[in-house]
This record gives sequence, C-alpha cells and structure tokens, in this order.
Amino acid sequence: MNNIKNRLKCGILSKEYFRNITYLTISRFKVIYNEIIPLFNEYNIKGVKALDFKDFCFFAE
Repeated sequence: MNNIKNRLKCGILSKEYFRNITYLTISRFKVIYNEIIPLFNEYNIKGVKALDFKDFCFFAE
C-alpha cells in the first residue's frame, strides 16, 4: 500500500492491526477526479465492481 500511496502522491495510510488491514484514504475530489478515475479507466475493472465504478464515474461528473 505504501508503494501505491507513493505512486499516486496522495492519501493517508491507516492500519487496523486487529484484522491486519491497511487502508488508503483519498478524500480530495480533485485528486479522485484527475488521478484515480483516469487510472482505473486505463486499467479496466472487471466483474461486479465495474458496475460500481461506472456509477461512481457518473456521479463524479
């Protein structure tokens, strides 16, 4: 997750030690719209999550 955070140059990492989970939180709309959405458009999401992403992009517009 640290590599992803460094690649995107944004976000906050937090750990949940009890379940051994790391979260990357990106809350700035400008970053999501200009960086994250184009990244996932370039590397297509497959399966059910693709429908969620399509809805997410619709509302971002």
